[in-house]
Amino acid sequence: MATYKAEWRDLKLPSGQQFSIGICGRSNTVYYMTYGLDPLKKLFQSEILFDGNTECSKGKNCLDKSCPFNKTTNATIAEMFDVSEDDEVDEETQKQWDAKTIVDCYVKMAAQISKELQMEQKTDKEE
Repeated sequence: MATYKAEWRDLKLPSGQQFSIGICGRSNTVYYMTYGLDPLKKLFQSEILFDGNTECSKGKNCLDKSCPFNKTTNATIAEMFDVSEDDEVDEETQKQWDAKTIVDCYVKMAAQISKELQMEQKTDKEE
């Protein structure tokens, strides 16, 4: 069984709302987001375990829909953020994220942050 570190970062939206993201040490993608700052989550979720090529310890609660280990449903993501799975967002948000539901917006937001993380990692390697 392979073990990878989970990295946690605290971020802030332009509106001032704070949130934390969990970053998978294997893929360098966002696997978890939480409203506000959650020091307990960071303390108790410091590792991600992979069992060969079949299972990930976070696979049932992961925002990275592109990961082959992801088994997360939209219902699970909705629970993560305490929203309804099919709650629609307003027109402006639909245009901004090209998504109709809150869950789809969260998944796209996580993917966008993941892209930025990978660009950051690429820049760090070049230096």
